[in-house]
Amino acid sequence: LFWHGLDGFEPETSRTLRFLFEHTATFIDVGANCGLYSVLGALWNSDLQVIAFEPVPPIFDSLRKNVLLNELEDRVRCENMALSRESGRATLFLPEGEGLDVETTGTLGFSDSWQSRSGAPRIEVETVQFDEYEARHPMRVDLIKIDVEDLRPMCLRA
Repeated sequence: LFWHGLDGFEPETSRTLRFLFEHTATFIDVGANCGLYSVLGALWNSDLQVIAFEPVPPIFDSLRKNVLLNELEDRVRCENMALSRESGRATLFLPEGEGLDVETTGTLGFSDSWQSRSGAPRIEVETVQFDEYEARHPMRVDLIKIDVEDLRPMCLRA
């Protein structure tokens, strides 16, 4: 981002998302990681409201830090939970990353993922079903990005 600007990271994806963000009022970022797309969306569209879900505490801390550094806390709501088929708590398998501070390919224990089969370390995370979340925070959703290793259908199942 520093060398090539906001459109320099994953340029095809960035161009498409920029167009979508400019025509969107509410963006849900599921598996937000450090918030790249949440932050870009809010910077590209000053009217955009973003809800960013990231369940892994150290990664969530980076998300919050990036939102604060870009002074977007009034438009980007960071939620330290996983979107899932049910609300409560769940086991998230989080493999140890080689050379990384925190691995980012974790997945919830509902699936027979490679992470669970490999005996990856586990953490307990809060989960929420989106219908329940939306009932507490009514909104009209225009755009959703889901990056949740093996569990896309579980995020959408009602």
